Amino acid sequence: ECKRARASRPTAQDACSGRGPETPVNRPSGWGWRRRQGWPMAQNMLEGKTALVTGGAKRIGRAIALALGAEGVDIVVHDHHSLQGECEKLCAELEGFGVKSWIVPADFAEPSGYQSLVGRAFQASGRLDILINNASVFSPDTITDADFDGVVRQMQINAWAPFVLSREFARRAGKGKIVNILDTRIAGFDFKHL
Repeated sequence: ECKRARASRPTAQDACSGRGPETPVNRPSGWGWRRRQGWPMAQNMLEGKTALVTGGAKRIGRAIALALGAEGVDIVVHDHHSLQGECEKLCAELEGFGVKSWIVPADFAEPSGYQSLVGRAFQASGRLDILINNASVFSPDTITDADFDGVVRQMQINAWAPFVLSREFARRAGKGKIVNILDTRIAGFDFKHL
């Protein structure tokens, strides 16, 4: 009897593919639809957590922040001071999911910016469970016109700052998840950027 009951439930593969055992392929997908249909749901492991998303105001960082917010994650949005307006728009959208959000700006070109970010994020939100290292910069330098200062700036922002943030997150949080994002420009050789 137990086997029969399990056989009638969708499998993880069905859930990921968007297909249930007797459901047509063109039906709506997503966990919300499954929940409304009464399908068994795994407990939302993200709900109630708090994430710091660096570079959260635009592109991939924004999409990650919105996806986490939709899952019930409170978001600490980091980005450069010049993107304050974009951060405020993101926070307004996150409120629509019923989650809390905070803006903690920092300039990763300055060591004080990334060295204090995790502490300021903890101070603003009260806790951190997830760190998404997404902020990056890709200056239009080629092999022929790159200079020492430009290369050091890119290494500081793209490699050293995420390392320092991860170390500080581990020290303060004790446990949690760290996700490091690499830009697609490194997937293949880009002649316009180092």
